[in-house]
Amino acid sequence: MDQIYVIGHRNPDTDSICSSIALSNLLNLQGYKSKPYRLGEISPETAFVLDFFGYECPTLLTDARNSLQEISLDTPISLHPSMTMKRALEILKKEDRQSLAVLSQGQIIGMLSLSDISKASLFDTSVSIDLLQHTPITNIAQAIEGRIIVNAEHSHLNGKVSVIVLSENHGADYEIQDRIIIAGNDPISQEELIKKGAGMLILVWTDYVSPDIQKIAREHNCSIIISGHGGMNTTRYLFLSSPISLIMKKDITALHAEDWIEDAFLKMTSSRYRSYPVLDIKKELIGYAERYHLMNADNKTVYLVDHNSFYQSVNGIEKANIIGVVDHHRISDFSTIRPVNFRNERLGCTCSIIYKMYRELGYPLEPEIAGLMLSAIISDTLNFKSVTCTQQDRQIACDLAKRIEVDLEEFAQTMFKSVDPLNILSPQEILDYDCKEFIIRNIPIKIAQCTVYNSVSAKEREIEWIQELKERSASGRENIILIFTSLSEQGSLLYWEGPQSSRIANGLKIRQGDFIKDILSRKSQIVPWLEKCL
Repeated sequence: MDQIYVIGHRNPDTDSICSSIALSNLLNLQGYKSKPYRLGEISPETAFVLDFFGYECPTLLTDARNSLQEISLDTPISLHPSMTMKRALEILKKEDRQSLAVLSQGQIIGMLSLSDISKASLFDTSVSIDLLQHTPITNIAQAIEGRIIVNAEHSHLNGKVSVIVLSENHGADYEIQDRIIIAGNDPISQEELIKKGAGMLILVWTDYVSPDIQKIAREHNCSIIISGHGGMNTTRYLFLSSPISLIMKKDITALHAEDWIEDAFLKMTSSRYRSYPVLDIKKELIGYAERYHLMNADNKTVYLVDHNSFYQSVNGIEKANIIGVVDHHRISDFSTIRPVNFRNERLGCTCSIIYKMYRELGYPLEPEIAGLMLSAIISDTLNFKSVTCTQQDRQIACDLAKRIEVDLEEFAQTMFKSVDPLNILSPQEILDYDCKEFIIRNIPIKIAQCTVYNSVSAKEREIEWIQELKERSASGRENIILIFTSLSEQGSLLYWEGPQSSRIANGLKIRQGDFIKDILSRKSQIVPWLEKCL
């Protein structure tokens, strides 16, 4: 199985982060390859907990779909524009590729395919003539594995080729002027060809050119190469000597590393190429993608914790391969194509369920994991004062506290007093601090909850909360409720804004900024309240 992405909900709270870490650890103990991820910035409380138990913050995940950089691609082999067609053909054959990118100074400037080489060397002779007219002598020598004897100061090649190695009349019956002449080891014939205006002599079946012939060649600006092959292969390879920059395609259809697989596939279907270069953010080549790469690539394999609603999950979750859920919330809009492991219990915290899974499967709890789970339970049950808290949550928390040798009440007070969000976060950040979106009577409502030690400091800044709520609602036409929950006072301050403001006020029968005793739970008290009044 591919890597499993264990994720909590958007705007993650402490339970969301700690349960993703704890479940990922449990999956790894079972032999799977798993890693925890987060779907947003963590709260100060969560940051404190992670630091306290020595854990790094999980990596941010923005989409459940796979991008090209996350799947297997063909290796990023490339060609250089000065390379001969012969050398490029050898590489294509060796690597079993139909096409490769041409790079200059690390940047892609073209694509070369087997089809491009065959069209240039096997079909229209006018194409070969034009190519040879612009082919450097070094390329010709390289292609025929030859040795340059004379490199004319002023080249005068017209690209045409004559083979007169076996002609009894030597060059008498040929048009010689400005041509490439493939000749033999006869010095008389060589001199005649040079004086008749040959642009280049390629000599076969010899390894020597007399000084006199070399002198005559320089005087007439005629280059000389001694070929490393016989007449037949010299002729064949000569027509593969041109630099690939002259035949490569410059209208490149490239994909990008950050492209989602489905988007890349659409781009592929709109063009006729077989292989596509994939570039990173610096436009450097990282590999090649073909249709089979994309057709065989699945989206991410995901395990959900602390939520089962798609609208609270990562972008593209509906296209992910979901294999399991561990949650303590109501079952919402969840559906999958295949069966999944689904564990949902009426407990006050997801980590309480995961604790039970460790016990049932017989795996040991490391102290650091136990500490994270204890912190999540304290946080999600509001130190066991939330109406969602059960006797099981308390028993589990006591067991975890014993395992890490801490006093439960002292540790809870340390957690809540160490980080006061009102002293750290701006009004904008407070609203994003622990915000969840609910669909109530087909009406989307965001409920942000901020746990504080007492409500006095939150009440003093009431104007700031109301102003920020109005700005948010005006810009997005959103219904937003902000709750400040005080553990010491066992109640919550409520503020709200949006198109449904009047109905919320009438239904709740309270005013902005009222403190409501015994209201601690967003999901078990506020949401049912709203379902009645909307």
